[in-house]
Amino acid sequence: MHYTDQRIVKNMERHKDVVCPLKRGGKHATMRNIYIPNGIIISQMVEKNSTQLVARYFFTHPTTEIHLRALTRAVGKSMPVILAAVRKLSKEGLVTITKGIALTTVKANAENPLFVQLKRVHNLERLYETGLVDQLRKAFDCQAMVCFGSYSRGDDFEQSDVDIALVGAKQKSIDLSPFESKLKRQISLHFVTKAQVSKEFWHNLANGLVLEGAL
Repeated sequence: MHYTDQRIVKNMERHKDVVCPLKRGGKHATMRNIYIPNGIIISQMVEKNSTQLVARYFFTHPTTEIHLRALTRAVGKSMPVILAAVRKLSKEGLVTITKGIALTTVKANAENPLFVQLKRVHNLERLYETGLVDQLRKAFDCQAMVCFGSYSRGDDFEQSDVDIALVGAKQKSIDLSPFESKLKRQISLHFVTKAQVSKEFWHNLANGLVLEGAL
């Protein structure tokens, strides 16, 4: 494991209430290439408070431009609290603020590499805290469970799917709608074996996030 990965995992364990529980059965979920510029991780950049709630909104809605009053309703916080959170995130370069004549709008700064990296950690966290990984583990006997594609890279947007490969699992249908509602994303399950897929597809899996098992 890369030194930066070790530091991220160590900090994640220290902030279990903020970041996803990566330990299960004494093993860590594999975090390939989750590198945060300047060693900053989400639990340090976005505190567990209203700022985190606002950041989470933009991680989930990275292309949405929203005015402040609508943001207060979406997050469930007062205007002064939202203003303070937005200013903090803007200072860190995670959102952009546009002041109009009548309305002030806020939008994720999705072009910022730091935003993408923090969003990637957030995405991984959500797969665990929504219970999706637990549900898939119970439903399927697989060699490995891998999140790949845009969601694993942190560059997904509102219309993106959450692509999860279940390596070696027998195909069957399960109801994923409760998790799709929580994640605000469609979930696509891919039942694969190494012998069935191309080298390019297997390479994509190798660059994804191994949630359970090993490739």
